[in-house]
Formats: sequence, C-alpha cells, structure tokens
Amino acid sequence: DDLCADVRCANGEMCDPFSGECLPTGVAACGECTRDFQCRGVGAACLIAADQTRFCAPSCDQAACPATHVCEALDGGGRFCLPADGSCAPDPCDGVVCPGDQVCDPGTGRCRDGCITSDACAANQYCGVQDQQCHPTGSGALEPGNPCAATAECQPGSVCSDVLGGIRLCAETCDDNADCPADAGGIPLACVVDPQDANRRICGLGFPFPM
Repeated sequence: DDLCADVRCANGEMCDPFSGECLPTGVAACGECTRDFQCRGVGAACLIAADQTRFCAPSCDQAACPATHVCEALDGGGRFCLPADGSCAPDPCDGVVCPGDQVCDPGTGRCRDGCITSDACAANQYCGVQDQQCHPTGSGALEPGNPCAATAECQPGSVCSDVLGGIRLCAETCDDNADCPADAGGIPLACVVDPQDANRRICGLGFPFPM
C-alpha cells in the first residue's frame, strides 16, 4: 500500500513513503534528518554519526563545502561535506565574547586564559588548535624536512611529526597558509592539521627533503 496516498503535507515538508509521516525538507548541513530526501542540495545524504544520531551531509561533488566542513570520501561511495571537528554538536563558544586576552574554552563555553593564534604565545611556541594553550616547539638544529626522532631535535618553530606514515620529519608549525613558505618548486605550502597531533597545524608535505 502507498502510505502517502492520502497524506497532504504542509509547505516545506514531504511524505515519507516508508512511514507515511510528513518530514521537513531543505535541511542544511549538520541538521537532523531521517531520510536523504530531507537534505538540501543535489546528492545530499542523511548519514549516521558515531553516536547514532543522523545528520544531513551535502555532496561535495556538486558544490563547495561550508567553511566549517571538509570534503571526505565514504567507504559506501560518494564524497560528502562532513564537520571538520567531527561533530555536529552546537559550538559552546558561539556568540561568547571574552574580555582582554582571554579565550572561550571550547569544552565549557566559558572564558579563560589562553591563546587564539601563536602571536599570543612566547617566541618559538605554537597555539594549540583544540586546547588553545601555548606549547613549545623544537630547540635543536634540524631544519624542516629532515628526519627526526623527537621535537627537541628540530629547529625553533618546528616539531617532529609522522607526516608520511611511519617517517618522522621536522615540520614548521603555523596558524594559517600565510605562515608557510614555498616548496623547492616555488609552490606555497598549505597549513594543515598535523596527522600525528590534531592539536597543532604544520606546513604541509611539499617542503624540500634533504639530499
């Protein structure tokens, strides 16, 4: 039987053929959903998060992702815009304005001492992406691109990271792309989340390797 045969839904809703109930449509990225058809945009899908909640994910094959999302390919097929921080939960710091040099704690939504960029830290420290605290970089002589065993071996401003999956190299820390130099071919490097430590950003994989 057609469960939607006699159902008349309001504007902005559509009948779910599996349940016969009217569901909202045009749901934006990260919005709650039950079926794919609810999600805004061609190719968008209603995905299941790790906590078993469902959320709308636009197709990044059809359009650019929102600023807070990244494009990722899923095992089941298709590329979708997923939240960069891994969660669709509301940002507890949204709308919070802190006084002076304080920052909003992303875990509590309250103001505390901390940093937003590395400019607020001492020389040769970086500002943690997640904890918004200042952390030390290296104190050694190895330039970015050189093999390393520990951050202490790298030059000030750099850290030792497993950037190539099993190969640890010194890499320069950064807040954004403007902090990164160009590679040997003159192509500017990108400031990316460190694959070894999500609390920091490093200048990406194009740096010249020592010969």
